[in-house]
Amino acid sequence: MSESEKCSKQNAMADISRAMDGLRIAVGSAVQSAGNMLSSSFPPTDIFDNGSKYIISVDLPGMAKENVSLECSESALVVRASRVEEDEISSEGYIRRERGVSEVYRRIELPEDADRDGLDAELTNGVLRIEVPKKESYLKKVEVR
Repeated sequence: MSESEKCSKQNAMADISRAMDGLRIAVGSAVQSAGNMLSSSFPPTDIFDNGSKYIISVDLPGMAKENVSLECSESALVVRASRVEEDEISSEGYIRRERGVSEVYRRIELPEDADRDGLDAELTNGVLRIEVPKKESYLKKVEVR
């Protein structure tokens, strides 16, 4: 095999390897995104009961508050967030690009004593902190005769 043929074969193999890496990244990102949408543990979430309210912390690294949506129904709290690369950057020069677009979804069941009207939420340093006050219990004492 001539030197030219060896070089051509090596270039073809390198091209195939780059194409396979690109395919792995594309398929891996799609699978990861689908898994994130289906996973009940993504994004990571902590729920703490301090007695008077529930404190929910949701990790949303890299998300801007303008891209975070919080909805509350009778039974659950839904957190949606997305990160979109603002600048259209040519792929030239990139060896790997995995951070372009990211979307997350999390549904959190709320207890019956959660006061859905008193929610307060703040996004700081990539952590969404949601405070859900508890309703006062209205127990009526009944005298037994």
